[in-house]
Amino acid sequence: MKFGNAFKIGVVCFVFVLALYDGTGAQIPEHDITVGRTIHTDKPVCLVYRDDGFWVTQAITEDTLRHYSMDGTLLAEYQLPGSVQRYGVAWDGAHWWIGDNNYGSETIYKCELNESEKRLEPVRAYAWPYLGPSGLEWAQGYLWVSDDATDIIYRVSVGDTSFTAIEDWCSTNPEPWDLAWDGTNIWSITGPGGGFDPVHGEREIYKHDAAGNIIEIWHYPPADDPGQGSYGGFGTGLAFAGSQLWYCDTDRNEIIEGILEPAENWQIVYQTDFSSDPGWITSWPDRYVWDPATGTYCFSHIMYTYSYVPIAYDPTLKYKLEFDINLTQCEWGSYFNLGLWDADMLTKGPTHWHVRYHHVDEGNSACIVYWTNDLSGGGDSPIMPFALNTWYHNKAIYDPTSDMFTLEITRKDDGVLLGTYTLAAVGEFLNIERLGISCTQSTYGDRLQAGCIDNVVLSVPAVGPVIPPIAEAGDDIVADANEVVTLDGSGSSDPDGQIIKYTWKRLPDGVIIYSGSDPTCQTRALGRVEEVIELTVTDNSMATATDTLKIISRTTQDLKDQLAALQSQIEQLQQQNQRQQDLIDRICAWPPIKQWLRRAIRLGDLNQDGKVNMSDFALLTKDWLR
Repeated sequence: MKFGNAFKIGVVCFVFVLALYDGTGAQIPEHDITVGRTIHTDKPVCLVYRDDGFWVTQAITEDTLRHYSMDGTLLAEYQLPGSVQRYGVAWDGAHWWIGDNNYGSETIYKCELNESEKRLEPVRAYAWPYLGPSGLEWAQGYLWVSDDATDIIYRVSVGDTSFTAIEDWCSTNPEPWDLAWDGTNIWSITGPGGGFDPVHGEREIYKHDAAGNIIEIWHYPPADDPGQGSYGGFGTGLAFAGSQLWYCDTDRNEIIEGILEPAENWQIVYQTDFSSDPGWITSWPDRYVWDPATGTYCFSHIMYTYSYVPIAYDPTLKYKLEFDINLTQCEWGSYFNLGLWDADMLTKGPTHWHVRYHHVDEGNSACIVYWTNDLSGGGDSPIMPFALNTWYHNKAIYDPTSDMFTLEITRKDDGVLLGTYTLAAVGEFLNIERLGISCTQSTYGDRLQAGCIDNVVLSVPAVGPVIPPIAEAGDDIVADANEVVTLDGSGSSDPDGQIIKYTWKRLPDGVIIYSGSDPTCQTRALGRVEEVIELTVTDNSMATATDTLKIISRTTQDLKDQLAALQSQIEQLQQQNQRQQDLIDRICAWPPIKQWLRRAIRLGDLNQDGKVNMSDFALLTKDWLR
């Protein structure tokens, strides 16, 4: 077993860490991760994703591997082999690999799952020559190991009794912990050495190229109360579920979906959520129905139909098409398409790209999703079966630079990513003029296709920085209980685009009153003393802004008006009293009056009757007037 010259590696690592630059000398791009879905688990360390959910080892001295579904349900716990420092975990498709980081006897175990006894049984133990096999990943027939003590990532060929290092990378990561493979690149996450300081730690995830260079740095956010987690405060586990990154954060005690925002911002060129009639042109209007009750676009047919909206298509731009679909019937021979087509929708040629939900095989009961670049079916690529009465979210992207399509399909009810697919384009898309859907029974007779679509969005990369819109909810409203009032956000604006959605909701309960493209909507006053209504506006770059207004009960307002009037009267009386007091002060300041007052105070009992009363003042005044 030969792992290279440690001194040489150390020198390379030192030079490599001097600056965050890639192999070409260019500065490495850095981005921020947005937190998506989360799964709570105590003291998570390393992470594996399989089709049946997440598998996570618990921090350091725990001896369990926990299995969670994608919705966060704990399905099972399995005892691990080894001593007291179990960190890394990997799955090679047939066996589990567990890294035992017990200093002085570091070992990596190849294991089988004993379901009946809920344990991982070692079938072979491999000695690890360095100090810390903290993270493991299996990719392309090799075991990848991150060593947190030497800050090196190894690609290892596994023999019958030993390892052989194929590559060893130095990492600018101050302590590379877990590893993940995205299908093309290895990613690493900072461990306690680099992120132990919960406030000032790196909290970074690195993407490596094939030579080990770091080509992207992603910063994941700290917890609301950093450093209060059950084990330190840093990232540990890392895994990809399809194209979606997930990581473990011991500060939050969570497995977290890390949303990798693309370097480019998307600008929407067309969108409809069917909250209002989108005005799509249809060949058979009676077979495509906008349903205002559900805010969806539904269809049912036994022959070829289509519906579309004209678009301006630029073949030099990248396009992203997203939509939701729920098919209730999909009989053999019928299919549904949604995509971009040329001016003649019946033309059979490579000027179309779309997603097809199709029941193509009479002997197969499953309906299949196809990713196609040819309306005639010649470019169809079957990718996955789908279920009826289930909503699916589709995200399709065509990139003219690479002439490639990508498609992601997510089940909406639980957010599970079902797959990511790629397809090479055939020819250039020069004449596309329509975003449309078609439903057809093909040539197989009277076959029924029925269902609904929702949330259709077509986007292109935005040019330049995105300026957020300005929300204007309008003035406060006074109304009686149950009185219909109009909320008007038409005063809102967007400096660099257009507002595509207005969302009104009550606070603090968050009940949505309306969400759609119309700036105005109506609602009924609830009769509360005050209702706070929030307006959120979204522009075509998906930037948002908010503003609020109040709906005030008329009874409350009347009381306020009466109190205001009473307060005004009190203020007037106070002003009168003040004027009288000012007059008295001026009179008392007149020298003869001041002299008279002084004599009254000084002389006191002038008639010597033993009392100071009006008789004394009468004598004083008589004397003073003389």
